[in-house]
Order: sequence, then C-alpha cells, then structure tokens
Amino acid sequence: MINKSKFSIDSLFNLFSVGISGALYILINTIIIHYYGEDVLGVFNQSYAVYIIIAQIAAFGIHLSVQQYIPRFFKNKEKVDEVMTSSLVLVLITATIITLSCYPFTNLVASFFDSKDVNQGLYSCLWGIVFFSLNKVLLAYINGVRRMKSFALFTFLRFFLMFTTLCCLIFFVDDSSLITTIFAIPELILFLILIIYTSKFFTFKFNSSSLSFIKEHFNFGRNAFIGNLLLDINTRVDVIMLGYFTTDQNVGIYSFVLAIAEGILQIPVVFRNNINPIITKASVMKNVSKQFNILLKKNIISFYKIIGGLALLTIVLYPFGLFVLGIKDYFMTYWILYAILVAAIVLSSGYLPLTMMFNQMKLPHIQSLLFLILFVVNVIGNFIFIQWIGLYGAAIGTALSYIAQMIFIKLFARKYCNLHI
Repeated sequence: MINKSKFSIDSLFNLFSVGISGALYILINTIIIHYYGEDVLGVFNQSYAVYIIIAQIAAFGIHLSVQQYIPRFFKNKEKVDEVMTSSLVLVLITATIITLSCYPFTNLVASFFDSKDVNQGLYSCLWGIVFFSLNKVLLAYINGVRRMKSFALFTFLRFFLMFTTLCCLIFFVDDSSLITTIFAIPELILFLILIIYTSKFFTFKFNSSSLSFIKEHFNFGRNAFIGNLLLDINTRVDVIMLGYFTTDQNVGIYSFVLAIAEGILQIPVVFRNNINPIITKASVMKNVSKQFNILLKKNIISFYKIIGGLALLTIVLYPFGLFVLGIKDYFMTYWILYAILVAAIVLSSGYLPLTMMFNQMKLPHIQSLLFLILFVVNVIGNFIFIQWIGLYGAAIGTALSYIAQMIFIKLFARKYCNLHI
C-alpha cells in the first residue's frame, strides 16, 4: 500500500525544503524588525493574516477537490486534463471576483485593527491573491501525483522569492508601505514557473466533461470551504485578536515568535503532504481497515518522535537563536511565548500530519466540523486569556487549540472512519 523508501525520501526532501524556507521566513521577520521596527512588523503580519483569509475564500476549497481527485485519476490522462482545466478556470473566476470585491473594504479592516497602515498594506498585496489561488491548484496537482521533490522545490522557491523581493524593496525603494508586496510579487513569478512546469504533464481540455467537473469541484469546494477557511483563520486568530485588543508593537513581538513556531509547524505539513495521497488511495481501495489502522498508528508514533523531539530541542536552543539574531529587547518575553506555543505542538505532534485526513477520505463536511470546533476553542481561549494576561494569553489560547486538535482527530477518526488511532 505504501512505498516506504519513496515516502522517506520525499519526506527528507520536503523537510530540507521546509527547513530552509522556515529559516528564510525567520530572516524576513528579523530584517523587518531591525530595519523598520516592531510596529511595521505588526502591520506586516496583520496584513498577512487578512491576506491569507481572503486567499482561502478566493480559492473556495477547489484545490482540495483537485487534491482528492488527482490520486484517483492520475493514470487516466484525459481525466487529469479535464480535472485541471476545470479547476483552473473555476478558481480564476472565484479568485478574481473575491479580490476585486475586497478592495472597497480595506478601510474597514484598518479600522478594526485601529491602524491606517494596514489599509495601505492590503492595497499593495491584494492583487496577488489571484495568482496565489491558481498556485494552490497547481501545487495540489503536484502533491496529488506525488511529485514531492518538485513540491519541495516550489515550496522553497516561494520563500526565496519573498526574501529576494524584500531585499529589492529595501535597497531600491525603501518604502515600508510597500513591504506587503512580498506576498504578491512572488506569487506572480511562481505562477509563471508552475504553468511552464505542469504543462509537461497535462493539457488544457475544455469540453462537456470539463464543464461537469466544474460542478464537481464547486460542490466539493462548497463542502470543504468552511473547514479550510477556518483552518487558516485558526492560524491567525491570535494575531487578529491581539491586533484588536492591543497595539501594533505587541503584534510585532508576538509575530516574531509565531514566525519561528510556524517553522516547526511546517514539519507536520511535510508529512501531511506525503501521507494525504496515500490516505486517498486507501479510501478508494476500501482499505480503511486493520492494515491501514496499523499504518496510521506506526506513523503517529514516528511523528511524535521526529516532530516532538525537534520541537523540544528548539525550546532549549531558542535563547541562543535570539542571541545570534541580535534580539536583546523583550528577550524573556520572546522565550516564554515560544515555549508555551511549542510545548502544545509537542503534545499534539503525532496527530498534526493527519489534519486533512477527512477531506482525503471524501468527508469534507466532517473536515469542516473539525475545524469549526477548533476555531471556536481558539477564539474563546484567545478572547479570555488576551484580556487577562495580554501577549501570554494569545499563546495560551492558541496552545489550547493545538491540544484540542489532537483530541478531536482521534474522536472523529473513530466515529466516522472506524479508525482507532
């Protein structure tokens, strides 16, 4: 059912890619702090939080439909052509409509954060959402056919282009209001590269069958949309609520910590991207039984050892990292915030790669229910604890959502999939 050698090699390539990408993202945040200060970093991350949420609305879960259809049809080129043609056309329409609709409301978002700079930040990057959405579909195809070395390369390329764009802005423009273009410009470049690369494997074929797939993608996306949207909102609840209750500077401090914690969270994403197509194939083969259950259990144990072990090590090494990066102000605050977030990641690390398993098993409504519950836990936790203990409250509220994620994946796997993991 699973080629262990390919799984291991693909995982190593993607772990290496994520490691470099995470280092680049940390470097981006460090450069912004040193060059512009915590306030600008706060605006940068508040804009990014809104950008990511709008991007998920624009994509409408269509990439998730691609991700579960491609492993089913990957040997049938005609079907693959139709799946990809219909998905790209549909996501282009939804992303364009959503992006254009959002421009008139950037002032309202800025008012919510009580920061006029967020308005300019959003104006500078919203156009990139169209290309971001198209890229999600193309990367879903690459993931679905398990070309994971290529997937690793393009993951790295996105962050490398962000870093390069930031350097160009600093040296040639020196205008902090344009800093959020590092979300948009790389997506345009990455889209052009992805189109050239994927054109070797599928061709655009717009016919009656493609039209029927548009309906299939739309229906699947509609069921998966809320859950996927809540998944990304869940990663930004703490930033958004800190922005509402506190200051740009506090958001900047917390965002720097979050950037490194998110680097750790990319490790389970690597394993998730590798195991998702395997889950789909097992589901298609009606092989969700003892053998598959044993496989998942073994992987969960491995995930705890690898992800949990690495995460614990970073808590110990974190102060040294701050020293190397030249971060002296708020030293203990940074370390305590990081320890709270990563301790929860350690506790839930075995289950984090299984976050999308219900989508892969064609249960998008269960996936949405899972993320709705996690969203409610996260919002309530952040709402209570931020008002009580500020920055530390955001970390505690978010940590609770990681632990809840582990609990509900176990419960839902047993209830809806008969998997006792």
